[in-house]
Amino acid sequence: MMPIGRRSMVVAACLLGASFGCTGVFPSDPELLEQRDRVLGTFFTEEAIADLVVVPIRFGNAGRFGGLALGDDVLSLLAAVLLGNPPMRQVLVSPPGLSDLSVMHEYVHQAVVSGLIDRSSFTAAYAILKEDEAYADIPTEYEPRVTDHLCRDQNDWRCPIVLAYDDGLGRELIAFLIQDWVAGQIDLPDYLLDVYRQTLRIDELKIRHDILHPRN
Repeated sequence: MMPIGRRSMVVAACLLGASFGCTGVFPSDPELLEQRDRVLGTFFTEEAIADLVVVPIRFGNAGRFGGLALGDDVLSLLAAVLLGNPPMRQVLVSPPGLSDLSVMHEYVHQAVVSGLIDRSSFTAAYAILKEDEAYADIPTEYEPRVTDHLCRDQNDWRCPIVLAYDDGLGRELIAFLIQDWVAGQIDLPDYLLDVYRQTLRIDELKIRHDILHPRN
C-alpha cells in the first residue's frame, strides 16, 4: 500500500491536474504502442521488456524536450500535471513523435526508475572514463551538451535547481551516452557498457555499433 503522506500528495496532484484540464488517464495512440513494442524488442533484454512494457507511452505535452520519462516520485507527478498531463509514471511524447532512438532514450530513463540500471554503478564507471585518456573527448563534449539540453539559459535562476534535482547531469548522461553509442556515433568502454547489460542487448548491439562506427 502507498504510504499515506505520498498518497495524499498523489491525490493533490490529481486535483491540481484537474484544474489544468487534465481529468483522466488518456489512452496511448496505437502507433506509439507499436513503436514502443518495436523499440523494446530491438534494444532491450527480456527482463527489461517485462518491466518496461507496462509503463504507458502517450502523446502529451513534453515541453521543449519532445519526450519526457516521468517516474512515480512526487516531483515527477507534479511536473506532469503542471504540463497538463495526468499524474502517473509514463513516457510522454510531444506530437508528431520521436525517432526510435529517442524513444529508447526515454525508456532507458524508465529502466533507471525501475532499478534495472544502477545509478551508483554508472557514476563509478563514468568516473573511471573521465580519467581514461582514450575517452577524454566524451566528458568534454557531452557534459556541456547535456547541461545545455537541461537549461538553455544558464543565467536562469532555475538552472542550478534543474541540474541539482536528482543529479540532472548524471541522469541525462546515462541516456545520452548509450543512445549515441547505439547510433554508432561514439565508442564506449566495456566497463561502462556493463552498466547497461541488464537492460539492453549489449552484445547484439555491439555488432550494430561496429557496422555503424567501424574502428580505423
